[in-house]
Amino acid sequence: MEGPKFIRILTLISAIGLLTLLAVSCGGSAPPVAEVATEVPAAPVVDTPVVADKAPAEVKSQAPIARAASTLAPLPVAQPTEAPLAPGAVARMPEGTLTLSEFDFSTESWLPWEETNQQFYWERVMEQLLMLDPITWEFLPGLAKEWEVSPDGHTVTWKLQEGIQFHEDYGEFTSEDAVFTLNQWLFHETSTHPAVAAMIQADPEVRAIDKYTVEIEFRSSPYLTALMDASSGNNGVGMMSKAYVDEVGFDLARRKGIGTGPYRFIEHKLGESITLEAVEGEHWRIVPQWRDLKIMVTIEPSTRLAQVLSDEVDIALLPGSFKRMAESSGVRTILNPGVAGVFIVPVVYIPGTFGIDAPNPDNPLANPLVREAFSLAINRQEIADVVFSGGAVPTGLTDLSPISLGYDERWEEPDPFDLDRAKQLFEETGISGQTFKFGQRSLGGIPEAPQLAEAIAGMWEAAGLDIDLSLNLQSSQHSSSRRSRALEGELWMMRLGHLTDTTRRIMSQLRCTQEKTALFTCNEELELLSPKIAASINLEEKDKLMHRAYELILDERTIIPVVQTASLYAIGPRVGGWTPRLGERFTTEIEKVGHAK
Repeated sequence: MEGPKFIRILTLISAIGLLTLLAVSCGGSAPPVAEVATEVPAAPVVDTPVVADKAPAEVKSQAPIARAASTLAPLPVAQPTEAPLAPGAVARMPEGTLTLSEFDFSTESWLPWEETNQQFYWERVMEQLLMLDPITWEFLPGLAKEWEVSPDGHTVTWKLQEGIQFHEDYGEFTSEDAVFTLNQWLFHETSTHPAVAAMIQADPEVRAIDKYTVEIEFRSSPYLTALMDASSGNNGVGMMSKAYVDEVGFDLARRKGIGTGPYRFIEHKLGESITLEAVEGEHWRIVPQWRDLKIMVTIEPSTRLAQVLSDEVDIALLPGSFKRMAESSGVRTILNPGVAGVFIVPVVYIPGTFGIDAPNPDNPLANPLVREAFSLAINRQEIADVVFSGGAVPTGLTDLSPISLGYDERWEEPDPFDLDRAKQLFEETGISGQTFKFGQRSLGGIPEAPQLAEAIAGMWEAAGLDIDLSLNLQSSQHSSSRRSRALEGELWMMRLGHLTDTTRRIMSQLRCTQEKTALFTCNEELELLSPKIAASINLEEKDKLMHRAYELILDERTIIPVVQTASLYAIGPRVGGWTPRLGERFTTEIEKVGHAK
Protein backbone atom coordinates (compact mmCIF):
# COMPACT_ATOMS: atom_id res chain seq x y z
CA MET A 1 0.00 0.00 0.00
CA GLU A 2 1.11 3.57 -0.54
CA GLY A 3 0.94 4.88 3.02
CA PRO A 4 -2.10 5.23 5.32
CA LYS A 5 -5.47 5.71 3.67
CA PHE A 6 -7.76 8.22 5.39
CA ILE A 7 -11.34 9.25 4.73
CA ARG A 8 -12.48 12.75 5.64
CA ILE A 9 -15.98 12.93 7.05
CA LEU A 10 -18.04 15.07 4.71
CA THR A 11 -21.32 15.02 6.58
CA LEU A 12 -22.93 13.26 9.50
CA ILE A 13 -26.41 11.84 9.41
CA SER A 14 -28.32 13.95 11.89
CA ALA A 15 -31.77 12.77 12.90
CA ILE A 16 -32.99 9.62 11.20
CA GLY A 17 -36.75 9.22 11.11
CA LEU A 18 -38.82 6.17 10.38
CA LEU A 19 -41.80 6.06 8.08
CA THR A 20 -44.98 5.19 9.91
CA LEU A 21 -45.57 1.49 9.50
CA LEU A 22 -49.17 0.39 9.35
CA ALA A 23 -50.37 -3.11 10.09
CA VAL A 24 -52.63 -4.87 7.62
CA SER A 25 -55.25 -7.38 8.68
CA CYS A 26 -56.00 -10.12 6.18
CA GLY A 27 -58.31 -13.07 5.74
CA GLY A 28 -59.78 -15.15 8.53
CA SER A 29 -61.88 -18.25 8.95
CA ALA A 30 -65.07 -16.44 7.94
CA PRO A 31 -65.65 -15.56 4.28
CA PRO A 32 -62.82 -13.20 3.30
CA VAL A 33 -63.47 -9.47 3.42
CA ALA A 34 -61.43 -7.21 1.17
CA GLU A 35 -59.16 -4.58 2.63
CA VAL A 36 -59.55 -1.25 0.96
CA ALA A 37 -56.75 1.27 0.60
CA THR A 38 -58.33 4.48 1.90
CA GLU A 39 -56.91 7.93 2.47
CA VAL A 40 -56.67 9.85 5.75
CA PRO A 41 -55.76 13.45 6.61
CA ALA A 42 -52.33 14.63 5.59
CA ALA A 43 -49.35 13.49 7.64
CA PRO A 44 -45.74 14.63 7.41
CA VAL A 45 -43.56 12.87 4.89
CA VAL A 46 -40.35 11.39 6.28
CA ASP A 47 -37.61 11.27 3.68
CA THR A 48 -35.22 8.96 5.53
CA PRO A 49 -35.19 5.18 5.99
CA VAL A 50 -37.64 2.55 6.78
CA VAL A 51 -35.48 -0.31 7.88
CA ALA A 52 -34.90 -3.23 5.52
CA ASP A 53 -31.31 -6.70 2.11
CA LYS A 54 -28.65 -6.38 -1.91
CA ALA A 55 -27.87 -3.16 -3.60
CA PRO A 56 -27.61 -3.60 -7.33
CA ALA A 57 -24.18 -3.41 -8.92
CA GLU A 58 -24.67 -0.24 -10.92
CA VAL A 59 -22.59 2.81 -11.79
CA LYS A 60 -23.66 6.45 -11.69
CA SER A 61 -23.55 8.53 -14.83
CA GLN A 62 -24.81 12.01 -15.59
CA ALA A 63 -26.59 13.94 -12.85
CA PRO A 64 -30.31 14.55 -13.41
CA ILE A 65 -31.95 17.94 -13.58
CA ALA A 66 -33.08 19.29 -10.20
CA ARG A 67 -36.78 19.57 -9.36
CA ALA A 68 -38.31 22.48 -7.50
CA ALA A 69 -38.31 21.96 -3.73
CA SER A 70 -42.07 22.64 -3.60
CA THR A 71 -42.69 19.00 -4.54
CA LEU A 72 -41.56 18.03 -1.04
CA ALA A 73 -44.73 19.37 0.59
CA PRO A 74 -46.36 16.93 3.06
CA LEU A 75 -48.41 14.19 1.43
CA PRO A 76 -51.26 12.13 2.89
CA VAL A 77 -50.53 8.63 4.07
CA ALA A 78 -52.75 5.99 2.47
CA GLN A 79 -53.52 3.07 4.72
CA PRO A 80 -55.67 -0.06 4.46
CA THR A 81 -58.66 -0.24 6.76
CA GLU A 82 -58.36 -2.81 9.54
CA ALA A 83 -62.06 -3.59 9.75
CA PRO A 84 -64.75 -4.58 7.22
CA LEU A 85 -66.63 -1.79 5.50
CA ALA A 86 -69.83 -0.67 7.17
CA PRO A 87 -73.04 -2.10 5.69
CA GLY A 88 -73.92 -0.29 2.51
CA ALA A 89 -70.51 1.43 2.24
CA VAL A 90 -68.91 1.45 -1.19
CA ALA A 91 -65.20 0.69 -1.50
CA ARG A 92 -63.08 3.13 -3.44
CA MET A 93 -62.27 1.46 -6.74
CA PRO A 94 -58.76 1.62 -8.23
CA GLU A 95 -57.96 4.51 -10.57
CA GLY A 96 -55.00 5.83 -12.51
CA THR A 97 -51.71 4.24 -13.59
CA LEU A 98 -48.79 3.62 -11.25
CA THR A 99 -45.45 3.32 -13.07
CA LEU A 100 -42.35 1.71 -11.57
CA SER A 101 -38.81 1.56 -12.92
CA GLU A 102 -36.57 -1.38 -11.96
CA PHE A 103 -33.08 -2.35 -13.07
CA ASP A 104 -33.83 -5.98 -13.89
CA PHE A 105 -36.58 -8.56 -14.41
CA SER A 106 -34.24 -11.41 -13.43
CA THR A 107 -35.24 -14.56 -15.38
CA GLU A 108 -38.47 -12.88 -16.57
CA SER A 109 -40.30 -16.08 -15.63
CA TRP A 110 -43.80 -16.32 -14.17
CA LEU A 111 -43.03 -19.72 -12.64
CA PRO A 112 -42.56 -18.50 -9.05
CA TRP A 113 -40.07 -21.17 -8.04
CA GLU A 114 -37.52 -20.27 -10.68
CA GLU A 115 -35.93 -17.17 -9.13
CA THR A 116 -36.61 -15.33 -5.87
CA ASN A 117 -35.61 -11.96 -7.39
CA GLN A 118 -38.70 -11.99 -9.61
CA GLN A 119 -41.08 -12.08 -6.65
CA PHE A 120 -41.67 -8.34 -6.90
CA TYR A 121 -43.79 -8.78 -10.03
CA TRP A 122 -45.36 -12.22 -9.68
CA GLU A 123 -46.66 -11.58 -6.15
CA ARG A 124 -48.95 -8.88 -7.54
CA VAL A 125 -50.68 -11.62 -9.58
CA MET A 126 -50.08 -14.76 -7.48
CA GLU A 127 -50.67 -14.96 -3.77
CA GLN A 128 -48.87 -16.93 -1.10
CA LEU A 129 -50.21 -19.16 1.65
CA LEU A 130 -49.10 -16.78 4.40
CA MET A 131 -48.23 -13.10 4.52
CA LEU A 132 -45.83 -11.45 6.96
CA ASP A 133 -46.78 -8.31 8.87
CA PRO A 134 -44.05 -5.70 8.17
CA ILE A 135 -44.35 -4.27 11.70
CA THR A 136 -44.88 -7.18 14.09
CA TRP A 137 -43.19 -9.87 11.98
CA GLU A 138 -46.20 -12.08 12.67
CA PHE A 139 -47.93 -14.27 10.12
CA LEU A 140 -51.14 -13.05 8.52
CA PRO A 141 -53.60 -15.14 6.52
CA GLY A 142 -52.93 -15.36 2.83
CA LEU A 143 -54.46 -18.15 0.79
CA ALA A 144 -54.29 -20.14 4.02
CA LYS A 145 -56.58 -19.05 6.85
CA GLU A 146 -55.11 -21.37 9.50
CA TRP A 147 -51.72 -23.06 9.91
CA GLU A 148 -49.78 -25.17 12.39
CA VAL A 149 -46.57 -27.12 12.89
CA SER A 150 -46.78 -30.48 14.65
CA PRO A 151 -45.09 -30.73 18.08
CA ASP A 152 -42.32 -32.93 16.67
CA GLY A 153 -41.59 -30.48 13.84
CA HIS A 154 -42.18 -33.10 11.13
CA THR A 155 -45.52 -31.92 9.72
CA VAL A 156 -46.76 -28.50 8.57
CA THR A 157 -50.47 -28.04 7.85
CA TRP A 158 -52.34 -25.23 6.09
CA LYS A 159 -56.15 -24.78 6.07
CA LEU A 160 -57.05 -22.92 2.89
CA GLN A 161 -59.46 -20.07 2.26
CA GLU A 162 -62.61 -21.21 0.49
CA GLY A 163 -64.15 -19.69 -2.62
CA ILE A 164 -61.03 -17.89 -3.91
CA GLN A 165 -61.06 -17.83 -7.72
CA PHE A 166 -58.19 -17.85 -10.20
CA HIS A 167 -58.09 -15.19 -12.91
CA GLU A 168 -59.49 -15.92 -16.38
CA ASP A 169 -62.00 -18.52 -15.15
CA TYR A 170 -59.48 -21.19 -14.14
CA GLY A 171 -61.65 -22.14 -11.19
CA GLU A 172 -61.37 -22.17 -7.43
CA PHE A 173 -58.07 -22.37 -5.59
CA THR A 174 -58.00 -25.70 -3.70
CA SER A 175 -55.53 -28.10 -2.14
CA GLU A 176 -54.93 -29.62 -5.59
CA ASP A 177 -53.38 -26.34 -6.71
CA ALA A 178 -51.42 -25.95 -3.48
CA VAL A 179 -49.99 -29.47 -3.70
CA PHE A 180 -49.06 -28.92 -7.35
CA THR A 181 -47.30 -25.62 -6.64
CA LEU A 182 -45.49 -26.82 -3.51
CA ASN A 183 -44.23 -29.89 -5.36
CA GLN A 184 -42.84 -27.73 -8.16
CA TRP A 185 -41.25 -25.41 -5.59
CA LEU A 186 -39.57 -28.33 -3.84
CA PHE A 187 -38.72 -30.71 -6.65
CA HIS A 188 -38.74 -28.97 -10.03
CA GLU A 189 -35.27 -28.96 -11.58
CA THR A 190 -35.42 -25.18 -12.09
CA SER A 191 -36.33 -24.33 -8.48
CA THR A 192 -33.84 -21.89 -6.95
CA HIS A 193 -35.40 -20.88 -3.61
CA PRO A 194 -32.62 -20.75 -0.98
CA ALA A 195 -34.63 -22.83 1.53
CA VAL A 196 -35.40 -25.71 -0.82
CA ALA A 197 -32.05 -27.51 -0.51
CA ALA A 198 -32.41 -27.73 3.27
CA MET A 199 -36.03 -28.89 2.94
CA ILE A 200 -35.05 -31.64 0.51
CA GLN A 201 -32.59 -32.99 3.06
CA ALA A 202 -35.55 -33.48 5.41
CA ASP A 203 -37.31 -35.70 2.78
CA PRO A 204 -40.59 -33.76 2.33
CA GLU A 205 -43.85 -35.24 1.07
CA VAL A 206 -46.68 -32.88 0.04
CA ARG A 207 -50.24 -34.17 0.21
CA ALA A 208 -53.83 -32.99 0.19
CA ILE A 209 -55.84 -34.04 3.24
CA ASP A 210 -59.10 -32.73 1.81
CA LYS A 211 -60.23 -30.05 -0.63
CA TYR A 212 -59.08 -27.21 1.63
CA THR A 213 -56.27 -28.79 3.69
CA VAL A 214 -52.71 -29.41 2.59
CA GLU A 215 -49.67 -30.57 4.52
CA ILE A 216 -45.97 -31.26 4.11
CA GLU A 217 -44.48 -34.12 6.12
CA PHE A 218 -40.72 -34.02 6.61
CA ARG A 219 -40.02 -37.71 6.94
CA SER A 220 -36.33 -37.90 7.82
CA SER A 221 -35.92 -34.93 10.19
CA PRO A 222 -37.94 -32.00 11.56
CA TYR A 223 -38.02 -28.72 9.67
CA LEU A 224 -39.10 -25.91 11.96
CA THR A 225 -39.20 -22.89 9.64
CA ALA A 226 -41.32 -24.20 6.77
CA LEU A 227 -44.11 -21.71 7.50
CA MET A 228 -41.71 -18.79 7.14
CA ASP A 229 -39.94 -20.21 4.10
CA ALA A 230 -43.26 -20.59 2.27
CA SER A 231 -44.48 -17.09 3.23
CA SER A 232 -44.03 -13.62 1.75
CA GLY A 233 -41.42 -12.93 4.43
CA ASN A 234 -38.86 -15.30 2.90
CA ASN A 235 -39.64 -15.00 -0.83
CA GLY A 236 -41.99 -17.99 -0.58
CA VAL A 237 -43.91 -19.28 -3.57
CA GLY A 238 -46.95 -17.91 -5.40
CA MET A 239 -49.80 -20.38 -5.78
CA MET A 240 -50.47 -21.39 -9.40
CA SER A 241 -53.49 -22.93 -11.09
CA LYS A 242 -52.77 -26.58 -11.87
CA ALA A 243 -55.51 -26.50 -14.51
CA TYR A 244 -53.80 -23.59 -16.26
CA VAL A 245 -50.37 -25.25 -16.35
CA ASP A 246 -51.90 -28.56 -17.45
CA GLU A 247 -53.65 -26.74 -20.29
CA VAL A 248 -50.79 -24.60 -21.64
CA GLY A 249 -47.64 -26.34 -20.35
CA PHE A 250 -44.67 -24.96 -18.43
CA ASP A 251 -43.16 -23.07 -21.38
CA LEU A 252 -46.24 -20.90 -21.94
CA ALA A 253 -46.97 -20.60 -18.20
CA ARG A 254 -43.46 -19.20 -17.84
CA ARG A 255 -44.47 -16.25 -20.03
CA LYS A 256 -47.89 -15.45 -18.54
CA GLY A 257 -48.96 -15.52 -14.91
CA ILE A 258 -52.37 -16.70 -13.71
CA GLY A 259 -53.11 -16.32 -10.03
CA THR A 260 -55.61 -15.08 -7.45
CA GLY A 261 -53.98 -11.74 -6.61
CA PRO A 262 -55.32 -8.16 -6.70
CA TYR A 263 -53.77 -7.58 -10.15
CA ARG A 264 -54.14 -9.68 -13.28
CA PHE A 265 -51.65 -10.18 -16.09
CA ILE A 266 -52.08 -8.01 -19.19
CA GLU A 267 -48.73 -7.97 -21.06
CA HIS A 268 -45.06 -8.78 -20.63
CA LYS A 269 -42.54 -7.41 -23.14
CA LEU A 270 -39.31 -9.25 -22.42
CA GLY A 271 -36.56 -6.92 -21.30
CA GLU A 272 -38.87 -3.89 -21.46
CA SER A 273 -42.02 -3.82 -19.34
CA ILE A 274 -44.81 -5.65 -17.54
CA THR A 275 -48.40 -4.35 -17.53
CA LEU A 276 -50.96 -5.45 -14.95
CA GLU A 277 -54.54 -4.38 -14.21
CA ALA A 278 -56.51 -4.45 -10.97
CA VAL A 279 -59.12 -7.21 -10.96
CA GLU A 280 -62.71 -6.13 -11.45
CA GLY A 281 -64.82 -5.52 -8.36
CA GLU A 282 -63.54 -6.00 -4.82
CA HIS A 283 -60.63 -8.39 -4.51
CA TRP A 284 -61.09 -10.85 -1.63
CA ARG A 285 -58.02 -9.59 0.30
CA ILE A 286 -57.13 -6.01 -0.66
CA VAL A 287 -58.41 -3.42 -3.14
CA PRO A 288 -55.44 -1.44 -4.52
CA GLN A 289 -55.75 2.30 -5.17
CA TRP A 290 -54.18 2.15 -8.64
CA ARG A 291 -56.09 0.55 -11.51
CA ASP A 292 -53.14 -0.04 -13.84
CA LEU A 293 -49.63 -1.03 -12.87
CA LYS A 294 -46.70 -0.71 -15.29
CA ILE A 295 -43.23 -1.95 -14.37
CA MET A 296 -40.39 -0.83 -16.65
CA VAL A 297 -36.80 -2.04 -16.97
CA THR A 298 -34.24 0.78 -17.10
CA ILE A 299 -30.64 -0.33 -16.78
CA GLU A 300 -28.93 2.95 -15.89
CA PRO A 301 -29.74 4.20 -12.35
CA SER A 302 -29.28 7.88 -13.20
CA THR A 303 -31.86 7.42 -15.96
CA ARG A 304 -34.29 5.91 -13.47
CA LEU A 305 -33.85 8.95 -11.23
CA ALA A 306 -34.39 11.26 -14.21
CA GLN A 307 -37.62 9.36 -14.96
CA VAL A 308 -38.94 10.30 -11.52
CA LEU A 309 -37.86 13.91 -11.94
CA SER A 310 -39.72 14.14 -15.25
CA ASP A 311 -42.85 12.47 -13.77
CA GLU A 312 -42.52 9.61 -16.26
CA VAL A 313 -42.15 7.18 -13.35
CA ASP A 314 -43.75 7.21 -9.88
CA ILE A 315 -41.34 4.92 -8.01
CA ALA A 316 -37.79 4.04 -9.09
CA LEU A 317 -35.42 1.59 -7.44
CA LEU A 318 -31.89 2.98 -7.06
CA PRO A 319 -28.62 1.99 -5.40
CA GLY A 320 -28.43 3.31 -1.84
CA SER A 321 -25.45 5.47 -2.84
CA PHE A 322 -27.84 7.67 -4.89
CA LYS A 323 -29.53 8.98 -1.74
CA ARG A 324 -27.79 12.36 -1.63
CA MET A 325 -28.08 12.89 -5.37
CA ALA A 326 -31.82 12.16 -5.29
CA GLU A 327 -32.53 14.38 -2.31
CA SER A 328 -30.42 17.23 -3.64
CA SER A 329 -32.60 17.07 -6.77
CA GLY A 330 -35.72 17.53 -4.63
CA VAL A 331 -36.90 13.90 -4.76
CA ARG A 332 -38.52 12.18 -1.79
CA THR A 333 -36.70 8.94 -0.91
CA ILE A 334 -37.06 5.83 1.20
CA LEU A 335 -33.82 4.08 2.20
CA ASN A 336 -34.31 0.33 2.66
CA PRO A 337 -31.28 -1.04 4.53
CA GLY A 338 -30.66 -4.67 5.40
CA VAL A 339 -30.10 -5.87 1.83
CA ALA A 340 -26.74 -7.47 2.74
CA GLY A 341 -24.38 -7.40 5.69
CA VAL A 342 -20.70 -6.63 4.98
CA PHE A 343 -18.25 -7.94 7.56
CA ILE A 344 -14.60 -8.77 8.28
CA VAL A 345 -13.36 -12.30 8.93
CA PRO A 346 -10.25 -12.70 11.13
CA VAL A 347 -9.04 -16.19 10.13
CA VAL A 348 -8.16 -18.53 13.00
CA TYR A 349 -8.00 -22.32 12.71
CA ILE A 350 -8.50 -24.62 15.72
CA PRO A 351 -7.26 -28.14 16.55
CA GLY A 352 -9.32 -30.91 14.99
CA THR A 353 -10.08 -29.00 11.78
CA PHE A 354 -8.26 -29.10 8.47
CA GLY A 355 -5.92 -31.75 9.93
CA ILE A 356 -4.64 -29.35 12.60
CA ASP A 357 -3.14 -31.00 15.68
CA ALA A 358 -2.39 -27.81 17.63
CA PRO A 359 -3.29 -24.13 17.39
CA ASN A 360 -0.84 -21.74 15.79
CA PRO A 361 0.79 -19.82 18.68
CA ASP A 362 1.91 -17.10 16.30
CA ASN A 363 -1.57 -16.07 15.12
CA PRO A 364 -2.50 -12.85 16.97
CA LEU A 365 -6.09 -13.00 15.63
CA ALA A 366 -6.79 -15.84 18.07
CA ASN A 367 -6.68 -13.21 20.84
CA PRO A 368 -10.16 -11.67 21.41
CA LEU A 369 -8.57 -8.37 22.44
CA VAL A 370 -6.86 -8.12 19.05
CA ARG A 371 -10.14 -8.75 17.25
CA GLU A 372 -11.80 -6.10 19.45
CA ALA A 373 -9.13 -3.61 18.47
CA PHE A 374 -9.66 -4.28 14.76
CA SER A 375 -13.38 -3.60 15.26
CA LEU A 376 -12.94 -0.44 17.36
CA ALA A 377 -10.63 1.04 14.71
CA ILE A 378 -13.41 1.03 12.09
CA ASN A 379 -15.43 4.24 11.76
CA ARG A 380 -18.64 2.70 10.44
CA GLN A 381 -20.62 5.93 10.27
CA GLU A 382 -17.92 7.56 8.16
CA ILE A 383 -17.97 4.56 5.82
CA ALA A 384 -21.76 4.75 5.49
CA ASP A 385 -21.66 8.51 4.87
CA VAL A 386 -18.69 8.72 2.53
CA VAL A 387 -18.07 5.39 0.79
CA PHE A 388 -21.80 4.69 0.35
CA SER A 389 -22.90 8.36 0.14
CA GLY A 390 -25.42 7.77 2.92
CA GLY A 391 -26.76 4.63 1.25
CA ALA A 392 -25.73 2.15 3.96
CA VAL A 393 -26.12 1.94 7.73
CA PRO A 394 -23.62 0.89 10.43
CA THR A 395 -24.47 -2.51 11.90
CA GLY A 396 -23.51 -5.05 14.51
CA LEU A 397 -25.28 -7.85 12.62
CA THR A 398 -24.39 -10.07 9.68
CA ASP A 399 -27.14 -12.33 8.36
CA LEU A 400 -29.80 -11.97 11.07
CA SER A 401 -33.06 -10.03 10.93
CA PRO A 402 -35.88 -9.75 13.51
CA ILE A 403 -37.50 -12.90 12.08
CA SER A 404 -34.32 -14.99 12.38
CA LEU A 405 -33.81 -17.67 15.00
CA GLY A 406 -31.32 -16.43 17.60
CA TYR A 407 -31.88 -12.73 16.86
CA ASP A 408 -31.12 -10.22 19.63
CA GLU A 409 -31.86 -6.53 19.07
CA ARG A 410 -28.83 -5.48 21.10
CA TRP A 411 -26.67 -6.68 18.20
CA GLU A 412 -28.15 -4.00 15.97
CA GLU A 413 -25.79 -1.52 17.65
CA PRO A 414 -22.25 -1.85 16.28
CA ASP A 415 -19.01 -1.42 18.18
CA PRO A 416 -18.23 2.29 18.67
CA PHE A 417 -15.41 3.94 16.80
CA ASP A 418 -12.65 4.37 19.39
CA LEU A 419 -9.27 4.92 17.73
CA ASP A 420 -7.44 5.58 21.01
CA ARG A 421 -8.67 2.36 22.57
CA ALA A 422 -7.80 0.41 19.39
CA LYS A 423 -4.24 1.79 19.46
CA GLN A 424 -3.96 0.93 23.14
CA LEU A 425 -5.08 -2.67 22.59
CA PHE A 426 -2.73 -3.13 19.64
CA GLU A 427 0.16 -1.87 21.81
CA GLU A 428 -0.82 -3.96 24.86
CA THR A 429 -1.03 -7.13 22.76
CA GLY A 430 2.30 -6.41 21.12
CA ILE A 431 1.13 -6.23 17.51
CA SER A 432 1.37 -2.50 16.85
CA GLY A 433 3.39 -2.02 13.68
CA GLN A 434 2.88 -5.59 12.45
CA THR A 435 1.79 -6.37 8.89
CA PHE A 436 -1.56 -8.11 8.23
CA LYS A 437 -2.87 -9.38 4.93
CA PHE A 438 -6.37 -8.11 4.12
CA GLY A 439 -8.27 -9.61 1.18
CA GLN A 440 -11.43 -8.29 -0.44
CA ARG A 441 -13.47 -10.94 -2.22
CA SER A 442 -15.62 -9.84 -5.11
CA LEU A 443 -18.91 -8.85 -3.45
CA GLY A 444 -21.84 -9.24 -5.83
CA GLY A 445 -24.21 -6.27 -5.79
CA ILE A 446 -21.76 -4.00 -3.92
CA PRO A 447 -19.79 -1.95 -6.44
CA GLU A 448 -18.30 0.12 -3.61
CA ALA A 449 -16.45 -2.93 -2.21
CA PRO A 450 -12.92 -1.94 -3.32
CA GLN A 451 -13.33 1.59 -1.92
CA LEU A 452 -14.73 0.10 1.28
CA ALA A 453 -11.75 -2.23 1.67
CA GLU A 454 -9.31 0.65 1.08
CA ALA A 455 -11.13 2.76 3.66
CA ILE A 456 -10.98 0.04 6.31
CA ALA A 457 -7.31 -0.64 5.55
CA GLY A 458 -6.58 3.06 6.01
CA MET A 459 -8.36 3.10 9.37
CA TRP A 460 -6.33 0.10 10.60
CA GLU A 461 -3.13 1.79 9.46
CA ALA A 462 -4.17 4.92 11.36
CA ALA A 463 -4.40 2.68 14.44
CA GLY A 464 -0.77 1.63 14.04
CA LEU A 465 -0.77 -1.42 11.75
CA ASP A 466 0.63 -2.09 8.30
CA ILE A 467 -1.94 -3.57 5.91
CA ASP A 468 -1.13 -5.61 2.81
CA LEU A 469 -4.36 -5.14 0.82
CA SER A 470 -5.54 -7.31 -2.11
CA LEU A 471 -8.65 -6.20 -4.02
CA ASN A 472 -11.34 -8.01 -6.05
CA LEU A 473 -10.14 -11.56 -5.38
CA GLN A 474 -12.38 -14.25 -6.81
CA SER A 475 -14.15 -16.82 -4.63
CA SER A 476 -12.09 -19.64 -6.14
CA GLN A 477 -8.87 -17.97 -4.94
CA HIS A 478 -10.29 -17.67 -1.43
CA SER A 479 -11.53 -21.29 -1.39
CA SER A 480 -8.28 -22.87 -2.53
CA SER A 481 -6.28 -20.81 -0.01
CA ARG A 482 -8.74 -21.70 2.75
CA ARG A 483 -8.42 -25.43 2.22
CA SER A 484 -4.63 -25.27 2.21
CA ARG A 485 -4.62 -23.33 5.52
CA ALA A 486 -2.94 -20.44 3.69
CA LEU A 487 -5.37 -17.92 5.24
CA GLU A 488 -4.15 -18.37 8.82
CA GLY A 489 -3.78 -14.94 10.41
CA GLU A 490 -5.32 -13.01 7.49
CA LEU A 491 -8.43 -10.81 7.39
CA TRP A 492 -11.10 -11.04 4.69
CA MET A 493 -14.03 -8.85 3.74
CA MET A 494 -17.23 -10.67 2.78
CA ARG A 495 -21.01 -10.25 2.61
CA LEU A 496 -24.13 -12.26 3.49
CA GLY A 497 -27.86 -11.82 2.91
CA HIS A 498 -30.44 -12.46 5.61
CA LEU A 499 -31.97 -15.88 6.31
CA THR A 500 -34.87 -16.90 8.56
CA ASP A 501 -33.13 -20.01 9.83
CA THR A 502 -29.34 -19.78 9.54
CA THR A 503 -28.84 -23.36 10.79
CA ARG A 504 -27.54 -24.53 7.44
CA ARG A 505 -25.21 -21.53 7.26
CA ILE A 506 -23.79 -22.33 10.68
CA MET A 507 -23.44 -25.98 9.72
CA SER A 508 -21.79 -25.36 6.36
CA GLN A 509 -20.07 -21.99 6.58
CA LEU A 510 -19.65 -20.66 10.12
CA ARG A 511 -17.99 -23.83 11.37
CA CYS A 512 -14.82 -25.52 10.21
CA THR A 513 -15.24 -29.30 10.41
CA GLN A 514 -16.82 -29.36 6.95
CA GLU A 515 -13.64 -28.61 5.09
CA LYS A 516 -15.19 -28.15 1.65
CA THR A 517 -17.57 -25.38 2.63
CA ALA A 518 -16.14 -23.67 5.71
CA LEU A 519 -15.69 -19.94 5.06
CA PHE A 520 -15.13 -18.26 8.36
CA THR A 521 -13.11 -18.23 11.54
CA CYS A 522 -13.18 -21.48 13.48
CA ASN A 523 -14.51 -21.42 17.04
CA GLU A 524 -14.16 -24.48 19.27
CA GLU A 525 -17.38 -24.04 21.24
CA LEU A 526 -19.31 -23.36 18.05
CA GLU A 527 -17.99 -26.64 16.66
CA LEU A 528 -19.50 -28.47 19.64
CA LEU A 529 -22.74 -26.46 19.54
CA SER A 530 -23.48 -26.95 15.84
CA PRO A 531 -24.64 -30.62 15.98
CA LYS A 532 -27.03 -29.74 18.82
CA ILE A 533 -28.55 -26.98 16.70
CA ALA A 534 -29.02 -29.34 13.77
CA ALA A 535 -30.65 -32.02 15.95
CA SER A 536 -33.04 -29.72 17.84
CA ILE A 537 -36.76 -30.29 17.14
CA ASN A 538 -38.05 -27.68 19.58
CA LEU A 539 -38.34 -24.16 18.19
CA GLU A 540 -37.76 -22.46 21.55
CA GLU A 541 -34.74 -24.63 22.30
CA LYS A 542 -33.35 -24.06 18.81
CA ASP A 543 -33.79 -20.30 19.18
CA LYS A 544 -31.73 -20.40 22.39
CA LEU A 545 -29.03 -22.54 20.79
CA MET A 546 -28.86 -20.22 17.79
CA HIS A 547 -28.66 -17.24 20.13
CA ARG A 548 -25.66 -18.79 21.87
CA ALA A 549 -24.04 -19.54 18.51
CA TYR A 550 -24.33 -15.89 17.47
CA GLU A 551 -23.04 -14.76 20.85
CA LEU A 552 -19.88 -16.65 19.98
CA ILE A 553 -19.85 -15.23 16.47
CA LEU A 554 -20.71 -11.59 17.30
CA ASP A 555 -19.89 -10.91 20.94
CA GLU A 556 -16.44 -12.49 20.63
CA ARG A 557 -15.97 -10.86 17.21
CA THR A 558 -15.42 -14.18 15.49
CA ILE A 559 -16.58 -12.06 12.58
CA ILE A 560 -16.70 -8.25 12.62
CA PRO A 561 -19.83 -6.62 11.08
CA VAL A 562 -19.32 -3.29 9.34
CA VAL A 563 -22.40 -1.98 7.46
CA GLN A 564 -25.65 -3.12 5.96
CA THR A 565 -26.09 -2.08 2.37
CA ALA A 566 -29.39 -0.67 1.20
CA SER A 567 -31.64 -0.13 -1.74
CA LEU A 568 -33.26 3.25 -2.30
CA TYR A 569 -36.69 4.20 -3.62
CA ALA A 570 -37.12 7.54 -5.37
CA ILE A 571 -40.76 8.62 -4.98
CA GLY A 572 -42.68 10.82 -7.41
CA PRO A 573 -45.22 13.49 -6.37
CA ARG A 574 -48.32 11.42 -7.28
CA VAL A 575 -47.48 8.77 -4.64
CA GLY A 576 -48.93 9.00 -1.15
CA GLY A 577 -48.28 6.58 1.71
CA TRP A 578 -46.29 3.39 1.17
CA THR A 579 -44.14 1.09 3.28
CA PRO A 580 -41.95 -1.41 1.38
CA ARG A 581 -41.07 -4.74 2.94
CA LEU A 582 -37.87 -4.90 4.95
CA GLY A 583 -34.65 -6.18 3.45
CA GLU A 584 -35.77 -6.55 -0.15
CA ARG A 585 -33.69 -5.76 -3.21
CA PHE A 586 -36.74 -5.11 -5.39
CA THR A 587 -39.94 -3.10 -4.97
CA THR A 588 -42.57 -4.73 -2.73
CA GLU A 589 -46.05 -4.13 -1.26
CA ILE A 590 -47.03 -2.33 -4.47
CA GLU A 591 -50.76 -2.99 -4.06
CA LYS A 592 -50.59 -0.83 -0.89
CA VAL A 593 -49.20 2.28 -2.59
CA GLY A 594 -51.55 5.22 -2.07
CA HIS A 595 -52.47 8.33 -4.07
CA ALA A 596 -51.18 11.74 -2.99
CA LYS A 597 -53.83 14.36 -2.30
